[in-house]
Amino acid sequence: MQKIASIAALAGLLFGFDTGIISGAILFIQESFGLSTFMTEVVVSVVLLGALIGSLCSGKLVNQIGRRPALAINAMLFLISTLCSAFAPSLSILLLGRFAVGLAIGVACYVAPLYISELAPARFRGRLVAINTIAVTGGILVSYLTSFFFSPSEMWRWMLGIGVFPAGALLIGSAFLPESPRWLIKCGQLAKGKEVLLKLRETSEEAEAEFEMIKEAIKQPRTYWKELFQPKMKRLLIIGIVLAAIQQLTGINTILYYAPLIFQRFGYQSTSFQMLLTAAVGFINFLLTILVMVRVDSLGRRKLLLWGLGGMTGCLLALSLSIRLNLAPWLTLWSLFSFVAFYAASIGCIFWIVIAEIYPLNIRGLAMGIASGANWACNLLMSLTFLTLLSAIGPSNTFLCYGMISLLSFFFCYRYLPETGQYSLEELELRI
Repeated sequence: MQKIASIAALAGLLFGFDTGIISGAILFIQESFGLSTFMTEVVVSVVLLGALIGSLCSGKLVNQIGRRPALAINAMLFLISTLCSAFAPSLSILLLGRFAVGLAIGVACYVAPLYISELAPARFRGRLVAINTIAVTGGILVSYLTSFFFSPSEMWRWMLGIGVFPAGALLIGSAFLPESPRWLIKCGQLAKGKEVLLKLRETSEEAEAEFEMIKEAIKQPRTYWKELFQPKMKRLLIIGIVLAAIQQLTGINTILYYAPLIFQRFGYQSTSFQMLLTAAVGFINFLLTILVMVRVDSLGRRKLLLWGLGGMTGCLLALSLSIRLNLAPWLTLWSLFSFVAFYAASIGCIFWIVIAEIYPLNIRGLAMGIASGANWACNLLMSLTFLTLLSAIGPSNTFLCYGMISLLSFFFCYRYLPETGQYSLEELELRI
């Protein structure tokens, strides 16, 4: 099962790489095309616009053609769009290529955790879905190291082009993956669905029991848009959308996308040192995601999320204060790095796990698509306004705003977020 999850998580690695690589490449793209502040934000944000559209379309695509074919198509889109971006002769072609990369990212962020969650046994589901998040943070780290390696020569085309290798690996690997047994059973292919379960579970008794539970779950009538707004479903939909907003509006991707420019604002003028500090951000993000994977099933999603949001709030307030009072540079860096650590250990990972768990099978594709769309809409909003906001109100007030959002997020999750660990997907349908 871990091998299957690792292959599917290559989509997550591409997600992380193609969102993170722009932070290093944008410095040199600015110079190559003579970009203004607004156009710099556009080059960064066009990926997110594509991701928003891709995530909104991904639910229908994945439900119609299946999870495995969607992964294969996703890999081909990554491959083609990466080549288009790397060889772009003009700004318009670069924007087109990055928009297509965004479409692929939008599908990847949806289909990979969904696929893994539907194949994983309940007792390991959080850990296995977290492999995808580890791949995302690993992809971000690889993108920062790539930027650090190529920055002395200013070879931004090579920075973007390295993504063809994981895209090719995902395309080849997808040919060896099984289809989701839940999708097969939902489509009436009971024998094939049962066969996959028998191969994936440790005992035939476990596979038989799960097979029967899935059959019971899919007896519910087909869900239409209006049914998402029934009281129970509306509550779950709101939770998913708010978690999506929390993941973005607390400010993480302003750091991930603009880290070198932020460190420049902090007074670090050496491009190489900016890239080194950016790589440190990626390493912390990656390391804490691995550590939380080990405990996500034993500690529970809700506890980790509340702990992380509390830490994020404290770090953002400390970051704002240290900038305002012009305190020691190491304190500013410590606050920023600690914020990244708390984020990675909580909402960075937990959001994708929870939205793959809380929705019933018959609306899972549609509801996850909406939650993913909300995530990318908020991401787009943040990346498209960050540099402008930084110039308008300054870095101290900017991070203070993010800290207030993090504090409100803590109270929302304390009040409304249910625990989803240790239950099968079918049991969760009855419990929440």
